Amino acid sequence: MKWTFQRKWVLGGFYLTVLSMGLVSFVSYKNTAELRQSVKTIQVTYEIINNLTDLYAEMSVAESGRRGYIYFGSEEELRRYQVAVKNLQSEIITIQQQIADNKIQQKQFSYLKFLVAQRLTLLRQSIELYQQDKTAVEKQFFLTQKSINLRSNIFFIFARMKEVERQELELWLNESRTNIQTRIFLENFGIVFSFIIVLIVYFILYYQWKQNQKLEILKQKVAQEK
Repeated sequence: MKWTFQRKWVLGGFYLTVLSMGLVSFVSYKNTAELRQSVKTIQVTYEIINNLTDLYAEMSVAESGRRGYIYFGSEEELRRYQVAVKNLQSEIITIQQQIADNKIQQKQFSYLKFLVAQRLTLLRQSIELYQQDKTAVEKQFFLTQKSINLRSNIFFIFARMKEVERQELELWLNESRTNIQTRIFLENFGIVFSFIIVLIVYFILYYQWKQNQKLEILKQKVAQEK
């Protein structure tokens, strides 16, 4: 059977509508996936920032424990130092895993680990010196000054790594926002386009129906005249 022009329009409109709605569904899915990824990125970024803060805090606790031990000979302060050092190692491993895909942060963190290791060595040497010679005040002062100097460098790296995380998060969110807005436009366009196609098909069918009615009326008139 040979298709009429109207039938081709109806079939073409149907295919276009299906294609358009498929596009709308795909865009909607991509937006949902992007939003989920944004939430995950925000969560990971703040976890890294919090872990960096915890790492610096544990360093301060270790220093405080060392100071309390050599000043007062408190075994409790020594244990506090030892726990802080153990926690430091755990935080370092966690952060390494979190920044595994970020070469810039990996480079900075490698330098940070080097500085932290140096400072921990100074803290350990200070404790060992106290255990060997409690009167070695001058040597203790020298080790303390070196530790303070390292603390300034460590704080600078901490601050820089946090800022990099914030900048990368802002860049990601801006890019993600742009992508989502573009997809929302395409999604709305697809919906409007589908609606227009449905209207066109409706008018074609309506026109065809009216034409058929006119044809039937004409046939009836011809039949009556006979």
